[in-house]
This record gives sequence, structure tokens and C-alpha cells, in this order.
Amino acid sequence: MAGCILREIRENMSKGRQISMETALPAKKHKRTKEMTACLTESREENMTAGKALKILHLTAQKPFATGSGTYLLNLIGALSGKGCEQAVIYGIDAGEQLPEDAARRFSEARLRSYPVLYSSPELPFHVLGMSDVMPYPATRYRDLDENMLQAFETAFGQAIKTAVEAFQPDLIFCQHLFLLSALVRQLCPDQPVFAFCHETGLIQSEINPYLFARIKDDLARLEGIFALQPLQQKKILSRIPIPASRCIVTGTSCNLSVFQKENSTAKRTLAEGSGDLSNGFDKEPAGKPNCNIASGKRAGNSRSLNVHQQDNAVNASEQFARPCRLIYAGKLSRLKGVDLLLRACRLLDPEKFSLTLIGDSSDADERKLIEQLCASLTLPLQRFPRQDNAALPAFYAQADLFILPTLREGLAISILEALACGLPCLMSDLPGAPDGLLAHLLYKPEEKLPKALRFVPFPEDVSADPEALLQPAQASEEAAAAFVQNLAESIQDFAPACVSRELAFPDMSPCLASSLADRILAACEKLLA
Repeated sequence: MAGCILREIRENMSKGRQISMETALPAKKHKRTKEMTACLTESREENMTAGKALKILHLTAQKPFATGSGTYLLNLIGALSGKGCEQAVIYGIDAGEQLPEDAARRFSEARLRSYPVLYSSPELPFHVLGMSDVMPYPATRYRDLDENMLQAFETAFGQAIKTAVEAFQPDLIFCQHLFLLSALVRQLCPDQPVFAFCHETGLIQSEINPYLFARIKDDLARLEGIFALQPLQQKKILSRIPIPASRCIVTGTSCNLSVFQKENSTAKRTLAEGSGDLSNGFDKEPAGKPNCNIASGKRAGNSRSLNVHQQDNAVNASEQFARPCRLIYAGKLSRLKGVDLLLRACRLLDPEKFSLTLIGDSSDADERKLIEQLCASLTLPLQRFPRQDNAALPAFYAQADLFILPTLREGLAISILEALACGLPCLMSDLPGAPDGLLAHLLYKPEEKLPKALRFVPFPEDVSADPEALLQPAQASEEAAAAFVQNLAESIQDFAPACVSRELAFPDMSPCLASSLADRILAACEKLLA
């Protein structure tokens, strides 16, 4: 599905109605017609034949790569390009830095018009603003912004928005992250359809920086629509932003299945053919708890006895392994991602039966130091690599047996979908909403008897509703963290034999296609602009 140019916006532009920071009008209700709504539903062939194309302007305040939201943006741009859309992007990057090869190639393939905003420059004399407080590259935290820095940000991005809107004349504006930049776009473009994509970090920043959120809350409420990753996130958005429920739609995520696929590796893996119905997957509350194969023991996790050696506290290896199990983690090296908990769990594993590959970087010196200390304390074989481009990850996954993501908070883990697409079993912390959100993207054969290749590790009962409590320095938090570490170690031990033998059911990944995500988003735009 692609679209044509929305006539109302083109007419406004043709009459010389310019977007300006100095003269931006208050946001108001857009007048939509049936004819304009039909523009979004015309076929790609009709549009191309008529010489029309839906024009979409994307924005992100940070680098369009190296993070989950960056991956989301690149996947979406590629899918919309395949549907005949004409696109442009405003993004942040440090002065003197070039886009990595993969991102540059994908920008070129989409024939993207680029409007970079340069940080570490006289206009923006600080590093890129990061939506996470710990980023995989040098970054500035929102909590460290003073009024001068905030003004510099609004001026630099405001000028880029003005330039792009006047030159490109977009029909739709898509903002990554439900935070400062989305509110700024709403202020400066009151007469254009503006949509924001909520990644979990936007909600985190609203909690960390309530004074900033108070300043932008009303502007966020005037967006045409907000796209959520999963139903629980949708509920959080509606509880914080006074926007009608009909304008907050669950659209899910995607992964690049042209890169993340078993054919890109030399490992012998079998993906089960799947079939199923996604009618309950997106924009609906699941009817019941999914069959998510929570690994080992009770969901609460801290009331069961653990089979451990008294001498060294290592988890007892009761199963026989054909060979050592190769564990892997790829992502930001941060406590919020649970990397310290993973390393602590690895200290409980038999070093003759397990090895670990750790891929990623951290912008936080204290967390980097903690992770270095934990790495030095391991007795099992450890390999370390810096952050890798997406194109390089399948080769690492081909040499691994189990991908582990013990994160304490997540919107919807693209990394899990990418690993599964490569035929790599996955073990993830049982975050609130995570099983529902992920399983909406996976189709299993109803008659499949093998255990699923995705399992979830339970948190202790007293922190299961708020796993981030494990980050607190209190003694109770440390006791809960120790219990989760033991849960994680035992879950790894229990899952490892099946991961080594690959006697597991892998899902059909077709709901993860970026083209499917683009269809859901364009359908949501059509609905919201009707």
C-alpha cells in the first residue's frame, strides 16, 4: 500500500504557507476529506503510473543506527521505499562522523533526502542526545541539559525541520521517540499530520525528567497518533498522555529478514514452517496468558529450592552435553539490559560446559568499570567484541547456541526476533508484557510437539511487576538480584542441552517482515486521518 500527495497540505504549501519557528500557529484539528483518505489506500502501481508518491519525513534526535530505535527506523525506511514512498530524514550525529556502511547503503537504496543536525559543533556543543542514559556511543543525557543546551537543541533541530518541510513538503511526518523532538515538531508543524513512535526509552525519560515531560505533555497529546510496540506499552502511554485511546495504536515492530536469516550462517539449523492467525496480535489485549515456556520453576522464582553445589555455588550440571554450550549477548553493555546479572550468572556455570561471547559498548564509565570487573572474575571462556553492524551479527549467531537477554526493561526486543530469525534459541527475562508482545510476532505450527526456541526467565515475586527495582542499592534489591541470578543460571543450564542439539521448534517469522510493519503503520495513518 502506498499513497498519493494529500491535497490539503500541497494546497497550503502552494499558497506560500510556510512553517516557521517564529510564526508557528497553535495546533488545530485537521479537516480531512474522503478523497484525501483515499490517497493513502491507492495501490503502488496506480501511484507510480500517475507519477505520485506518498512523501514521508522521518525524524530522530539521535544517530539513525547502533540502537534498537535506529534499527527500527532503517527497517521502516526500507519497507516504505519498497512501497513507492518518497522519503527524507532529519537525524542527529556528531560533527565529523560518517554514517556506517550499512546505514549509508540503506539510505542510498531508499534514495533518502538527508538533513543531518550536527552535535559537537558550535551550534550544538555537546554529544548526541541519547534516549537511554547509557548508550553504545558517547552521548549526552537529557537529565544533564541546562536551559542553554535545551535552547540550542530546539534552535538547531527547529531550523532543520523548517528547511526540510519547506524543501520536501512531506505528506506525513514520523518522529522516532515520544519525547522532546516529537513535541517540537508538533509545535512547529501545527497543520501537518505528525505521528510519534513510542520506544520504551521515551517513557523512561518521562520518568527520569518529569520537569521536561511537563513542558511537552500537551504537545504530545496533540499528535495525530502515537504508535506503540505492544499492549502494555499502549496502556502506559494512555495513562501519562491525555490523548484519546483511539489515537494510540499498537503496530508492533519488525526485523530485517533479508539479513537475519539462517541462510546467512554456516550453522545447520531448521526453522519450523508455521501457520496461524495474528488477529489477536496487534492493537488488542490478549485474551489470556500465552504459552510462553517460562524456563524452570515457578513464575515468581524465589520460593523454590535451587540445586547448587555448596562448595562453589555453581549450578549442578545434571544433563549431559554433546559439547560445550556457547552463550552470546549482543547489545548495550548496561545494567538496565541486565549484563551484570548475566555475568554473575555465568560465574555459577561449569566453565567446562559453557562459554560466553559479549558484543557491545557502553557510554557510562561506572557501568563499564563494573562490567570489566565481572568479566575479569569469570572462569568460563569469554570473548569480547565491540558493537557490530547488523550485517555482521548473523556470523556471530552462527557460532552460538543460545542468545541471552536478561534485560530489566524493554519495549519490544528486536534483538530476540533477529536471533530467532537466524535459528538461534533465545532466553529472555520475563518482563511484564514481553511474552505477549513478542509472541504476537511469531507463528508456531499448532501441532508442533517440540519445545519452543524462546523461553522466559522469571523474576523473584517481589520485583516481578517492577524489575527495575533490582537496580536500587537497597539490601532487599540485592537479595532479589541474587535470586534472579540463580534463576538465570539454572534456566541456562536447563535450556542448554536442547540448544546444543537444536531439538527445538522455531517460529515462522513472517509477521516480523518490515513490509508487514509498514502496512500496519500506513493502515493506522489512514484510520487516524479519516
